[in-house]
Formats: sequence, structure tokens, C-alpha cells
Amino acid sequence: MANFTLKSTKAHDKKMRVLFKKFGQKSFEILKELNEKYPQIKFDESGVYLIFSEDESFKKRLDEMKVADSEQEILSVDSELANFGLINKNIKGVLNLAKNASIDAGELKKALVSELNELGVQFINDEIYELKTQGQAVQKAVGSAGEYEADSFVVASRNLELSSKLGTNLSAILAKFYTIDLVLNEGQIPKKPIILNDMFAKIYPTKNGVTIITNLQVGAIDTLVKTEKINAFLNELKRHLGISELKEPSFRANFVLLSSNDKPAIGRDETYQNLLYNQAYGLNELSFVPHFAGVLADLLKEGKSNEQSDEILLFSSLYEG
Repeated sequence: MANFTLKSTKAHDKKMRVLFKKFGQKSFEILKELNEKYPQIKFDESGVYLIFSEDESFKKRLDEMKVADSEQEILSVDSELANFGLINKNIKGVLNLAKNASIDAGELKKALVSELNELGVQFINDEIYELKTQGQAVQKAVGSAGEYEADSFVVASRNLELSSKLGTNLSAILAKFYTIDLVLNEGQIPKKPIILNDMFAKIYPTKNGVTIITNLQVGAIDTLVKTEKINAFLNELKRHLGISELKEPSFRANFVLLSSNDKPAIGRDETYQNLLYNQAYGLNELSFVPHFAGVLADLLKEGKSNEQSDEILLFSSLYEG
């Protein structure tokens, strides 16, 4: 954990913006097609509000924008204020991130389970704590309820124990965040998702209110809901709220796995060739997982190595120090 450093340089950030756009668009096409079969997942490409509460950060963003930038639309705060729902105070500027999209993650999960059931996939409810190997192959996954054999194994979790036991360092770390669910009146629900730039928080409209995702606490691994952290966040949020009381709030502690370079750990293990990783997407899972699930499926079906996949060479943290 002491050697973990989040990397951010001008060149790195520029490259990541290009890759995010490239692979994000491929994933959006997949989700759009899935939305035609399952409209309840509500895939919406109308954009996301990016709201600034500090003049300096808004000015910096404007200075960095390209002329006639089709991906970022400068909006009038007064004209859009009614669409922000509960966020209506201390707003210094707002952009519409026109290329961003939103989806009902709960309904998406149901749709994917339905798709897998149609394909005859068997679901096993067990906690895997070890991978048994022989030579350069994984033979079995060992869980609390039994052992499971397969031709190939894919690790897709926020847990690093399985890979570390095999001597593989994925250069990733857990980060904790809270989700806060609020019940609101219809007029207090934003018309589309909001990113609060200066609080590093996101607000997603739900049927009966909003779900708020707080900023990340890198390296925090306890599962406790710490009320002092939540209260500090809510006190800062109240500067922007047009309501004095938060009705029926509920809180959950959640975790994501972050890589040190914003790139997920995807591809085959260097030693055990029938072991693949699909981890450390951070909070960007829905932007990339749909596409990279297909990339990994291609590796499995065609028996390809990592070196035969341009996407993995470009975007996997396995190939970046």
C-alpha cells in the first residue's frame, strides 16, 4: 500500500481522455443496443450536468475548453436552475457534458442476469478464497461451499487476495465511498445526473429521490458507516441545497478497486495462461466494461494472448509500470 501512487501528468491525462472517449463510445453502442431489448434500463444519452461552486475552478475549465467544443456545452445557470432539482444555491457555472450518458444500474443487472439465463449460465453463490494451480495453469477455484473446475477462470472482483496469493501484483488499491439515498418531492429531483465538480460528488435521480455518491477515500478498507464523515459531507452539500431538511436518508459504505494509472487490470495472467483479470475499473465500470467484456471473450474463444489484442496493450494496467 505504501508504494501505491496515483499518476497524473499532462501527457497521461491527455492520452486517457482519448482512450476514455474511444472505448466509452464502444461501450455506449453496446448499451444502446441492449436498451432496445430492455427499455427499463433507461439508457439516456442527453448528457450530465457538471456544476461548479468555485469561480476559480469554473474559469480554469473554461480556459481549457476548445472553441466550439461539442462535448461540453456552456449553460446559463438561470435558464437551467429549475432542472437541477435540490441543487439551487452557490452555483458559479454549469456545463452539459453532452457525450456522457446515464443508466439504471439496478435494471441493467436484472437484464444481464436474464441474458445469461437464456444462455444457460449456471450461477453459483459462493465466496472464492483460493485458486489451485498445477504447472502454468489454474486447476480449481476453491470456495467455502466447494471446489470448481473449469477450462478458464476470470477474476472480476474488488479483492486482490486471489492474484496476490499467486504472486501477481496488480498495482491497485481499495477506495471507500458512501452512497446516500434521499427521498424527495418530484420538483426536487434533478432532470438528469449531476456532477459537483468541487465536491467530487455525483447525484443520480431515482424514481423517488436521488442517490448521492461521495468522494473517494483511497486506502480506506473498513466497512463501517462513519457518521462524522457523512455529516461533514452533508454539511458541505447543504451550501447548495434549496431544502432545509433531508427526509429519510439512508447510507451505505461501498468499495471500488483503483489502479495507479486509471487503467483497469484486464487480460491474461503472465504465468497462468488460463487465468484472466477484469478488475480495477474504479467508478468507470459502465463506461468500459461492456466493451472489454467482449475483448476478454475474444481472448477466451480464440485462445489469443494479451499481445494479440491492441485494446489490452493500450488500456490494461498490466502493461504500464
